[in-house]
Amino acid sequence: MINRHNGNKVKTIELMGKKYEKVESFKYLGSVMTGLNDIETEVKSKIAVGNKCYYALGPILKRRSISQTIKIHLYKTIIRPSVIYGAETWSLTSKIEKMLMTWERKILRKMYGPTKENGQWRIKTNAELITKYKSQDIVTVIKIRRLEWLGHVIRMNKTRSVKKVFEGKLEGRRGRV
Repeated sequence: MINRHNGNKVKTIELMGKKYEKVESFKYLGSVMTGLNDIETEVKSKIAVGNKCYYALGPILKRRSISQTIKIHLYKTIIRPSVIYGAETWSLTSKIEKMLMTWERKILRKMYGPTKENGQWRIKTNAELITKYKSQDIVTVIKIRRLEWLGHVIRMNKTRSVKKVFEGKLEGRRGRV
């Protein structure tokens, strides 16, 4: 039994005596699932989680008594992993890569602080951040983790469902759109 609301939009579905509400998206194991399998929504929610981590660590990261090395170590071990959790399944488009790189540079600018030049303060340029950071950027880390996951799948037993999907062959023909 399906209850309809505003024409063809389904509001609730009844299945085996229980009612279920239809939703546009939901969170499952830390990942945002949408009806259109939209990765951009997922990345935006992960960036929001990364911002929460950064601002929770704000009092520590703003202390001058803590070295830049420790701050970068905190970024690499706490903040960045909260953003790239589950990123092995993302299909990285140039738009998503740009979002992630912009977020990372924003965080690094806050951690490294401004530069004093000719008696005036200015924010660091992207090139300055790259030379000062001397580490792999967030997109490179995601791509490396995807390759590591592929290695795990290749070494898996043939009875595992992930391996079956990876090696599966599609049968038949695709219908016209």
